[in-house]
Amino acid sequence: MRRELPSGREVPWEPELYAAPAAPAVVERPAQLQRLVRDTLCVNKLCSTAFLREHAVRFPEGRFPYEDIVFTARLWAAAPRVALVPDRVYIWHVRRAARRLSISLDRAGIANWQARTRACRMAYDILLGAGHKRLAREARAKFLDHELRMYVRELGLREEEYRRQWWAHTRDVLAEYDAADWARDPVAPGRLIGRVILMSPEPRDLPRLAELAARPARLCPPYARTADGSPCWSPDLPAVGLEGLLTRPVRLLPVAVDAELRPTVRGTRMRLRLHELYGRVARAEPAEVEVEWRHREVAGAVVRRTVPLRPSGRGTWAAQTALRPARLTRLGTGTWDLHLRLRFRDGATRATTAHALTGPGLLRRGAVPSLRHGLVLLRPYATTSGSLALRVAPGLSGAASVLRTRLRRLTGSA
Repeated sequence: MRRELPSGREVPWEPELYAAPAAPAVVERPAQLQRLVRDTLCVNKLCSTAFLREHAVRFPEGRFPYEDIVFTARLWAAAPRVALVPDRVYIWHVRRAARRLSISLDRAGIANWQARTRACRMAYDILLGAGHKRLAREARAKFLDHELRMYVRELGLREEEYRRQWWAHTRDVLAEYDAADWARDPVAPGRLIGRVILMSPEPRDLPRLAELAARPARLCPPYARTADGSPCWSPDLPAVGLEGLLTRPVRLLPVAVDAELRPTVRGTRMRLRLHELYGRVARAEPAEVEVEWRHREVAGAVVRRTVPLRPSGRGTWAAQTALRPARLTRLGTGTWDLHLRLRFRDGATRATTAHALTGPGLLRRGAVPSLRHGLVLLRPYATTSGSLALRVAPGLSGAASVLRTRLRRLTGSA
């Protein structure tokens, strides 16, 4: 379990493996459950030392960032019998604003990315060398879905020189992949991002790639087509085809929803706009959207409302709803994230987040009157992946609380 400090928010590690009903379970060998390769941590495992000695499973010698990735690859390559348990066995305290960051959080320098790709390459070679071709391919799939998406979301925060070095190095890594590595679900977010990078000599479309790297993924417009009408990434990059979107299940489509949030003296109005995606959205027939504001730090603090989606012209569907900041402050001050669940008339649903629109009058600070607090201060903003989030503080006391929280993060104190 990853626990964010100072908020205490918890995020489970690999719930697909360890949460019920997947666990408890016994796996005779890792090849029977290829997703095990995605669990590259060693802190949540108990291993027989006799087994480790027999198969020479060791950590790399000397200082080696991301040594867990190499160790676990050697472990899976040795084909142990594995018991999965759902119990919480390790809590990783994460303080992103600490003066000294852990290796996995200190990603501002290009050396960190180079070290991570080195470890992932070694993991692939270890598994392939042991004759586990499918596990080796799963290791590459994990790199695209996890490492690549994580670092792409942060590219917009980096200097131009870092971005150029990162892009060139990543293209060298991806050039080692073969056709089979790209063939399985080529429009899965990580693979689509990798294909764009591999086919582009220079960094490009960074905001759009960051949205695609979000979880859930969002593919923002424009939606281009080749000369013969096939979906593609852009007119100048037709080789990155998007034909797979035409058959991808609706629940996995990287649909894009824009959000406009405008604080006013009477309250706050939000307008959502769902975009067409090569005919798939219209075919499923949008019906309604469940709007959920979820507090980032207070467990169980949620405000929901369901509103209809209606055609609004030019291949979009719109929904409007009011936001009551005073209600949010009663449940908790601080940061609220917007989550959406789209419902379609064919019975399909899609969970997603919203792209925060910028422009005149948007994403600006505001204050709305409150009988309880006098004023409620609002600050909408876009996260690193472009999603809409909202900071809420009640009056002067709330503003002081926000300042105290920021100071704690800057000083690294609890």
